[in-house]
Amino acid sequence: MVAHVEEVCVSASQQGKGLGLILIQALNATAKDLGVGKLILNCSKENIKFYEKCGYSIAGQQMELKCSS
Repeated sequence: MVAHVEEVCVSASQQGKGLGLILIQALNATAKDLGVGKLILNCSKENIKFYEKCGYSIAGQQMELKCSS
């Protein structure tokens, strides 16, 4: 099973306190408990180092088409 991580953010005033790392670690643990084989996410260039620190690696590019309802 593959899961897609969406909209994880920490308020600018709370950044640098380790909250993002705690959120991602909890998400990773929950995914593992649910039997997820791979987590994927999109992030800005500015956040790549953070996600690499959390164990994620760059794996190609993703494209999307947003459709209005």
